[in-house]
Amino acid sequence: MRSGGRSAAGGSELGDDADVKSSMIEQNVELRRRLDEERSGYRRKLQMYQDEQQRQMQLVEKLQAKVVCN
Repeated sequence: MRSGGRSAAGGSELGDDADVKSSMIEQNVELRRRLDEERSGYRRKLQMYQDEQQRQMQLVEKLQAKVVCN
C-alpha cells in the first residue's frame, strides 16, 4: 500500500513512475525495431515478387515472338 508518497517497499511514487516510464520506453524501442524488421522483410518480398513478375513478362514476350516468327 502507498501512503505519504511512498510505496510499501519504501520507494517513492516518483521512482515508480520513472521505472514505468523507462520500461515503456524500452518496450517502445523494441516494438519499433520489430516493426522495422517486418517492414524490411515485407519490402524484400515485394521486390522479389515484382522482379519475378518482370522476368515472367519477359519470358512470355520471348515466347510470343517465337510463335509469331514461326
